[in-house]
Amino acid sequence: MSRPKKTWIGKETEQFEALCKIQCSKVEICAVMSVTDKTLDRLVKEKYGQPFDKVQEHFRSYGKASLLRSQFKLAERNPSMAIWLGKQFLGQKDPSMRRPPGGDNGGSSKLDQFLDEADEL
Repeated sequence: MSRPKKTWIGKETEQFEALCKIQCSKVEICAVMSVTDKTLDRLVKEKYGQPFDKVQEHFRSYGKASLLRSQFKLAERNPSMAIWLGKQFLGQKDPSMRRPPGGDNGGSSKLDQFLDEADEL
């Protein structure tokens, strides 16, 4: 006699979505939910009508958005986070990381000219 077919009820669905939101891998999800990868693929396909990878990516994006929201909130009181976010999203750079015009030797090579032009963009 074979084992009964595993199905998800609301609790398992919520747990799966939460694990995806915190960026868990397929292996980690299988371990936490006590299923094989083959069973997980079947359950996800039955529940969402799409393959595991697409569903996982969908719920991971919610987790990434939540993390980004937390970082922006933290930036209101943490200058380091505000600087990091400025570099990531606004193209800002550290003034200490910029080269002096013309390079260190006072001359101007083609590379220095190219980098100077790139800095102006």
